[in-house]
Amino acid sequence: FRFSYYGHRNTNLEFQPRGICTDTLGHIVVADAGNHSVHVLDGNGNLQKLYDVSSKENDFKPITLTVDANYSLCIGCSDGKIRIFKYIE
Repeated sequence: FRFSYYGHRNTNLEFQPRGICTDTLGHIVVADAGNHSVHVLDGNGNLQKLYDVSSKENDFKPITLTVDANYSLCIGCSDGKIRIFKYIE
């Protein structure tokens, strides 16, 4: 056991983790359906980045995740679509 993570504290919405993956740099990536966001953690559970992946025009929830060899984040969403984001430059 290394750490517990309960979501980002600066929100009134419920943290609803749905998917989790890691990359080759040791980041832990969590899909948060409750906040329509993706949390990127370091290996000790510290939040490194928080991405809001939805908008008012496209109201979807991230459900599943994977990272490809080019550090593109592939997100399976509640609307049945897969969205791809570059999360590491």
